[in-house]
Amino acid sequence: MALAGLAPACADQVTAPAAIAPGAPRAYLATVPIAYTQVSAGKSHTCAVVTGGAVTCWGNNSSGQATVPTTTTRVYPAATFKAPATAAAGQALTLALTNAQVPGYPQATTLTYAFDCGTGTYAAASASATASCTPAVAGPLTVRGKVIDQDGDTASYSATVTVAKAAQTVTFTSAPPSPAYVGATYAASAAATSGLTPALTSQTPAVCTLTGTTVTLLAAGPCTLAADQAGNATYADAASVVLTMTALTPTQATTQLRQAVAASAIPAATADAWLAQAAQIRTALGC
Repeated sequence: MALAGLAPACADQVTAPAAIAPGAPRAYLATVPIAYTQVSAGKSHTCAVVTGGAVTCWGNNSSGQATVPTTTTRVYPAATFKAPATAAAGQALTLALTNAQVPGYPQATTLTYAFDCGTGTYAAASASATASCTPAVAGPLTVRGKVIDQDGDTASYSATVTVAKAAQTVTFTSAPPSPAYVGATYAASAAATSGLTPALTSQTPAVCTLTGTTVTLLAAGPCTLAADQAGNATYADAASVVLTMTALTPTQATTQLRQAVAASAIPAATADAWLAQAAQIRTALGC
């Protein structure tokens, strides 16, 4: 705050000293002197600021020049409030108050700032002219900022930020068995960049079923799993991702292995011996 219009008029009403009658005693001259912090003299009148801030004037008042105004003009601070038009939920945005000043009073440089990130409550004022806010949910968000001068006068501003839902992606975090045999089970898992839990489903229930996160291979053929995340107030829906594996019967697995051996340099007799031994091991393990 600042006082305007103090010259030649002054800022508070104080009655000028009464005229002294001729011959009146001058004992008043021995009283304690008044201390002034600032004095401004006109042609035939004077105004001064008394210790404590009050203003008094005396002298020729023919044009009202020695009459202190009954009201004062307060000059409030001003600034430019900056906020983004759009933002994403869960991501930081910056509020700022720039070009802060008390118009007409360049010496008024002691300014502080306070911001409301959309909660309806200002944070504590500080010397920082910026603030970082992270909106939690999507939708319109009303943010505010205010500048405060050294006298406690303020100027407040507001803006509306359109907050969109943040994007998220989903990936499978488990590798399918290879080869995958009919009758086997597999623990499937997936994760979302949002930290939310994806939902897993089987798109080929005749080949494989899903109980919780456990996949059971029922029949030969392609088994396709899907992972989805529907989002919430902060995150948008994630695009669905799929994982496919081929379930084989023991006969199909043996045939596939024989074909692989045939394409290699391993003798057929050696491959047959390995296959027979593998079958014995599987039988002994109850596979």
